[in-house]
Amino acid sequence: MSQENSGQTNLEQQLDNVLNEYNSNNKISDIYSSDVSSYLNMPRDQIEALSKEDRFTAAIQLSQYTIYLQRLINRERARLSWCNAIINSVGAAHWEEHSDFLKFEIKIAKLAREHTTIERAMKIRNHAQIRIDELDGVAQLIKHLSDMIMRSTYVS
Repeated sequence: MSQENSGQTNLEQQLDNVLNEYNSNNKISDIYSSDVSSYLNMPRDQIEALSKEDRFTAAIQLSQYTIYLQRLINRERARLSWCNAIINSVGAAHWEEHSDFLKFEIKIAKLAREHTTIERAMKIRNHAQIRIDELDGVAQLIKHLSDMIMRSTYVS
C-alpha cells in the first residue's frame, strides 16, 4: 500500500471516529452539571431568596461553566477548520474533473458524492457548525444569568 493510500485510510478512520462521537454524544443537556442545572431552573424568587454568599457562589459556578462551554466551542471551531482543510485539500486534487462553469457549492457537492473523505468531512463540518451555534447561544444565556446574579449581590 502506498504512503498516500495509507494516509488516506488513516484520515478516513479519523473522520469515522469523529462522526461516531457525534452520533453517540451530541446532546447539550448531557453536559450540564447538577449545580448548573439547578441554578438554570431556579425561579427568580428562589434566586433572590439566596444569601449573598450563595448568589455569589452561583454566579461564579455559572461563569466557570461558560468557560467550559467556550472550550467546547473552540474545540468545534478547530474541527470546523480541520474539515475545511480536508475538503479544500482533497477537493483541489480533483477540482479539474468537473466543469469550470459549475457553482462552487455544486462542484463541492458533486465531489462529496464521488469521494467519501469529502463527504465525511462535510458531515462533520455540519455537525460542528450546529454544535457551535447551539453551544454559543447557551453560553451567552448562562453568562447573562451569571452577570445578573452577580449584580444582585451588590444590591442587597
